[in-house]
Amino acid sequence: MLPDGYAEIGLPGGGVHACLVEVGIGPQALAAFGRKVRAFEEWLSAGACARAPGPASFEVAVLTRARRRLEHLCRVAREEVPSSRWGAYSFATFGALEADDFGWYGWTTQDGEEAPLLPDEVWPEDPGPAGGA
Repeated sequence: MLPDGYAEIGLPGGGVHACLVEVGIGPQALAAFGRKVRAFEEWLSAGACARAPGPASFEVAVLTRARRRLEHLCRVAREEVPSSRWGAYSFATFGALEADDFGWYGWTTQDGEEAPLLPDEVWPEDPGPAGGA
């Protein structure tokens, strides 16, 4: 179980939101991506994630170069991920990283719905005045 990247975001009320990052580009075969996604889910369901330092669950952000490749990766993930976890996977092209609001721009779920990269609980309800004062 070795993701391409890992990020933790502190939650306003304490705790951490974990996100595995997977970059699905070029030569990686779709079957290899499927094995990797299956390993993520087996690690979670076996409870190994809860025994590791950090949060007991995680989301997965998948980035790729082209929309067509994104669709193929999404299809493979649907075959490997239980439907109850489909909301934990977000897919986007690299264009999302260049957007002013990369957390919203271009991210889709395994159902093909547009959704933010991070869940609502990551954002404080009242961010306060600009400048953090």
